[in-house]
Amino acid sequence: MATNTLKAISAHAPIVVRIPAEVTFDLAKFGKVIANLGERLGCGPCISGANCNFEIIREFLVDPASLRVDPITGSLHG
Repeated sequence: MATNTLKAISAHAPIVVRIPAEVTFDLAKFGKVIANLGERLGCGPCISGANCNFEIIREFLVDPASLRVDPITGSLHG
């Protein structure tokens, strides 16, 4: 998604950010997520003007061929 599009969306609707637990509970990593998101939103290293909802990834999908377990980071229905 282009930065301008993300900035326009943030002005009108909440943004959902899905984060793995190992990032959420590591303050240094989470701080980098906030800074990166702020840059994408066009407001520098903060997100103070955006309505952001953070969700810890709690859904996983098993690949039947390899039996690898990966987090679901997007919609299976979309």
